[in-house]
Amino acid sequence: MNSATKNPVGMTPPSNPPGDLRLEVREVALRQGNFRLSPVSFEGTTGTLTGILGPNGSGKSTLLKIISGYSKPDAGVVHLDGVSIHSMKGRQRARQVAVVAQESALHFPMTVLEYCLMARHPFVEGLQLAGAEDLEIVHQALQMTRAAPFERRWMNELSGGERQRVILARALAQQPRLLLLDEPTINLDVAFQIELLELVDRLTREQGLLVVMVTHELNLASEFAHKVLLLKNGNSLAFGSPAEVMTEERLHQVFDSELLVDQNPVTGACRITPLRKSDRSASSHHESVD
Repeated sequence: MNSATKNPVGMTPPSNPPGDLRLEVREVALRQGNFRLSPVSFEGTTGTLTGILGPNGSGKSTLLKIISGYSKPDAGVVHLDGVSIHSMKGRQRARQVAVVAQESALHFPMTVLEYCLMARHPFVEGLQLAGAEDLEIVHQALQMTRAAPFERRWMNELSGGERQRVILARALAQQPRLLLLDEPTINLDVAFQIELLELVDRLTREQGLLVVMVTHELNLASEFAHKVLLLKNGNSLAFGSPAEVMTEERLHQVFDSELLVDQNPVTGACRITPLRKSDRSASSHHESVD
């Protein structure tokens, strides 16, 4: 059994280099049919969560696939600690990067436990099977995401929310240094959306994860992201802290919607409220009278 399996969930496997991780996305561009992702650049470091925001068709998931190494850009590079992610062998990359996708295809029936145990394959040498310590890591991941009660159920029997928890559990069982989340709160109720992102936030801080998250949830991004990247029609419009990036003018430009941006009275984070045009007109009139 590989010694890497002796680490608790979220800890960096010994095969990974020690110290902070640095993600560098430099002038990444890609053309797919009629869609063009223009050069995009941003950075992330250990202990941070970067949110990628934008309307449908803006290139969010395309960019995430490039960062994961699944898609290769036409131009630009993605570096992890100075090493091109696209030059890494599959096992090397799988020991550092885990992806929580919107959909995870199943090519044959399997239980939740079997599905999550697949995450341990990068740490098992040769033709060996996952051992007791790998099983313990998976159990911990399932407990952390509240998916343990249905570990013996078939994946195709799960609800959308249950399935999303299991997909996250499998990613955590992979013990990644870079965690990529593509709409992780989809199909989840509000309570578990918060619980899930609080878990990701805690792991980011305590276990030294570097997280990049694609989301449509503007308020969740404002509360949990350290940096935000705004995309529209394949173009990068802004990158910085939520307070710097998520202004009314810029969000209106990106989403073509009337949005009020003020401050959450409890957390101090940006709070985004959709407005009808009549609401905006009434608000503007009230301000002018005052």
